[in-house]
Amino acid sequence: MIRKIKKVSNFGIFNEIENNPDYTNFNKLNLFYGLNGSGKSTLSHLYSLLESKKIKSRFPNSKWNITKTDGNVITESDDIDSSLNIRVFDMGFIDRNLNWNETIQGILVVSEDKNEEIKQLKNKKE
Repeated sequence: MIRKIKKVSNFGIFNEIENNPDYTNFNKLNLFYGLNGSGKSTLSHLYSLLESKKIKSRFPNSKWNITKTDGNVITESDDIDSSLNIRVFDMGFIDRNLNWNETIQGILVVSEDKNEEIKQLKNKKE
């Protein structure tokens, strides 16, 4: 689990954020809210990188440093630890997983696998 984001630089609106002892550590579940333009989507992008275990970011010159609860540190140059259990529910998740156009009689599909099956079925019908 992640305890704290210690440093973020050149990552969207976050030019240079250093560790602040007044910041609260993260919990098992965390909700980010704030005004438009305050960095919620940018922060969810950072968490999405950890969730997908890929370092490829929209911000290639970014630097970040995250401390886990076990004391280990993850940076932008590390391989992502597969033991992290992170799930990000943001617009990216909605775009990838919610299929509003191919629903059948009010059934909403929330699965990448099922979305692919629906596309294959549609192609077969055509």
